[in-house]
Amino acid sequence: MKKVIFFVLIIALFFIFTDNIKAEDNFAYQHEASAQNQFKKEAGFTGSLRVDNFSGAANYNLGLEVPPGRNGIQPSLNLYYNSHDKSPGSWVGQGWSLDLGYVTRTTKEGSNNLYESNEFTLFLNNKSYDLVNLGGNTYGSKAEGDYLKIATSTDSWIVTDTMGTKYYFGQTAAARQDDPSDSTRIYKWMLDRVEDTNDNYYRVTYYKLYGQIYPDDIYYTGHDTTDGPMQISFNLE
Repeated sequence: MKKVIFFVLIIALFFIFTDNIKAEDNFAYQHEASAQNQFKKEAGFTGSLRVDNFSGAANYNLGLEVPPGRNGIQPSLNLYYNSHDKSPGSWVGQGWSLDLGYVTRTTKEGSNNLYESNEFTLFLNNKSYDLVNLGGNTYGSKAEGDYLKIATSTDSWIVTDTMGTKYYFGQTAAARQDDPSDSTRIYKWMLDRVEDTNDNYYRVTYYKLYGQIYPDDIYYTGHDTTDGPMQISFNLE
């Protein structure tokens, strides 16, 4: 069965209800709650809308329902919106994000040292982890709480949680964002496979366009080496 997800993103409505909200004023707080309820009612969305009392930013989280996978191994799809996020290039619209999971390089020493610095951040299951090297190819989270085992090789990463579920990043060239002039200099590794201890899995395929990586399809309810019948396709227009 093929499930095609179309994203129709209506951003302007957020600003109607958030421009005049002030955290210091009790009336503004009541107006904030009323604005959230009115927006959700008129837009017909069922997600979680929150206004930051300090920045005034509207934050919206919309969970996208998918048919269940095998033994709970299924993708988690969440659309996030932040009205203060002005960074360009989001594939789901300005201010919006939909991240399936990734490991990326980070550096405090400027972009010129990006590939020389071994500083990394993991984004997995809607959580972000700053990584620290534990010796060799083994990493851990600086603020450990989920007890993840994190290992890297030449061009990929494997993260194992406490249940033994493994998350694979950058197994294929399409799932690695690299230096256009040198493919061995990798900047970002996308999540491309999740597998439990019983060999149930889902996998994600990607494609590259103008140096950027975009998700193509998710195949799930697979077992061992055989893809299952469930498929999610992303169509960019």
